[in-house]
Amino acid sequence: MPASSRNDRVLKLVRKMGVVRPKDLASHGIAPIYLDRMCQRGLLTKVARGLYTATGHEPAVHHTMVGVSKRVPRGARRRAPGR
Repeated sequence: MPASSRNDRVLKLVRKMGVVRPKDLASHGIAPIYLDRMCQRGLLTKVARGLYTATGHEPAVHHTMVGVSKRVPRGARRRAPGR
């Protein structure tokens, strides 16, 4: 697959998900090295270790919580009301 179409696929996924990990893209057949290459080209921004977002993406109000939930997917849960 040409690099430009792979970049387009990655950007589409990143914009859809907001913040991605290399593991998130592996399930789509995209190797982690593409994240680094896209950061070098200015297409993505590395916001934390192992976390990437589209360049120019405005962080969510709770961007710290997003980072935590990406790193530890089952570590940050919202409690049900009344508990």
